[in-house]
Amino acid sequence: MQRHVSLSRVRQIQRFIEFFDRAGAPADRGLERSGLPPMACERPDLFVSTRAMNAFARDMASREGIDDLSWRVGSADTAPWSTSGSSTLRSTGLE
Repeated sequence: MQRHVSLSRVRQIQRFIEFFDRAGAPADRGLERSGLPPMACERPDLFVSTRAMNAFARDMASREGIDDLSWRVGSADTAPWSTSGSSTLRSTGLE
């Protein structure tokens, strides 16, 4: 039986990393706990384990007490074209 490892680009969790960074949460430590390189955000085209990326999001959400992480990240002004960082924290209740 062959085993397959699912890989994804860091770009797929970059908004989650930025969200936690802006909220003051220790995203770099969360990346390490999940087996991802701490400099992952600096290399968005890097392929990493999809399982590790999911573990990062679950671990950080749990540690920060966020039940609706995907919704908050999706609705936050963390997109690269956004110029307002402070509204991100207000809109997510993490300020």
